Amino acid sequence: MSGGSGGCSWGEMPADVRRRVVEMLDPAALDACARVSRGFRQLAMDDSVWRALCKSRFRVLYRSEPSWHMAFLRWSRNDMFDRGRALLQAMAGYQGHGAEVSKGYKDAADVDKATWEAISQSISDLYTAYQFGQELAVKCSRDILPSVLYGDEGVRLAWRIHDLAEVVQFCLQFDYVKMTTPDIQNDLAYYHRKVTQGGADATFPVNDVNTNKMTWFFANPDPMCRILSELISAEAKKPTQAATAERLALIANSYLCVAARDPVALRAVQHRLPCIIWCPRSVALHAMTGFILLHEFISKTNPYASKACALEVGECIAELRCSPGEDERRLLDHLRFQSTFLNVTRPHGGTPASIWQLLLADEKKPPPPSPAQVHDAAAQAPLPLR
Repeated sequence: MSGGSGGCSWGEMPADVRRRVVEMLDPAALDACARVSRGFRQLAMDDSVWRALCKSRFRVLYRSEPSWHMAFLRWSRNDMFDRGRALLQAMAGYQGHGAEVSKGYKDAADVDKATWEAISQSISDLYTAYQFGQELAVKCSRDILPSVLYGDEGVRLAWRIHDLAEVVQFCLQFDYVKMTTPDIQNDLAYYHRKVTQGGADATFPVNDVNTNKMTWFFANPDPMCRILSELISAEAKKPTQAATAERLALIANSYLCVAARDPVALRAVQHRLPCIIWCPRSVALHAMTGFILLHEFISKTNPYASKACALEVGECIAELRCSPGEDERRLLDHLRFQSTFLNVTRPHGGTPASIWQLLLADEKKPPPPSPAQVHDAAAQAPLPLR
């Protein structure tokens, strides 16, 4: 705004000055500016601005997308998932400090400087994982979930659903590594105690406030899935809860068809949701399982107790059991112990007995045929003679 000192308003500034100001903004600020007005949107969506961002952040000089803004979104998405995969590898190889921590609980003087530096480095790595989880939550709530639940259509919606499927896969894998690595919680508890007793100091790589946040995050048995569930629950209020649950069920059914490699069944589902991209079986299985859990969280009441349930959970479980691999075993464990209405440790009376039989089936017995095997057998059966 203009003032008594001779300043000028934003509209009175020369065009090159305004463009220079916009070029200094980060991507989040540019997205916010694009929502202010048409004039701001024209400046914020200028191709030269996003081309400079692509060049500085990803060293990209050429694009295949219609605009540099879309190119930036694709490269930032790829970068996020690459960092997520590297983070999972680092967490899978996490080396705890059980003996040193036990010694430190007995006598703090027994923990020498080198040991404390090793523990501090491990805590720094865990804090990086925590920060990435928060970044992923912001990305989902701002860009992915609105498009999937009530926004875009066509090709853009298909890619957003694919992005959400990869996010779901990361969340399940992250939570599994966390649940099978108790040293993470032990090291965090010891570090939290030291920070609380000694206060924030230069020798602590993570201060007391962030340590509290990180401790609460890792205290959940399934921290990443819980964040994603809460985000979807918040977004579900904008259309309707029932519409969100139905869409999640349709997406789960679609990924069941992809995992079973059954294009005929997928085309039947796509009459209602024509936007699922063919993907590797591992991604489809993780997405299918994750969307089952998210569907339960949104439904609140037991969806399997009703015959009108749109989610084909029995076929999903049969598909997981048809290939006894490591991924399938882990995903079945997620349903058995992480689900609300499929949890074998506290069975819910409304769930049909046929679903319990699939979940609790002895692994030594031959598993029931999957939908893909049934489809192949029907296709290979000889035609009846007339």
